[in-house]
Amino acid sequence: MNRKNRESIVLRAKALAASTKARGVALIGAASMLPSLAMAQDAAFDPSTITVKIGTYAGYALIIIIAFAAAVWGLRAAGLIGKK
Repeated sequence: MNRKNRESIVLRAKALAASTKARGVALIGAASMLPSLAMAQDAAFDPSTITVKIGTYAGYALIIIIAFAAAVWGLRAAGLIGKK
């Protein structure tokens, strides 16, 4: 294969771009794991506060969704919104 022709240059450029992209994804993935590993090594780390907050916010989200559905249902029943 001739390294000087246009097709080989394009192929080498694509391979380099794919390799660079894969390295970037791996680097970002490794960097994003560092804080969680640091917290997991702490003996005094208590995950219960995080799980309580997740449960609380999930409850808030459920209430918001139910309120939105009730509002839409009420507006449709009143004839203010709906299909024409």
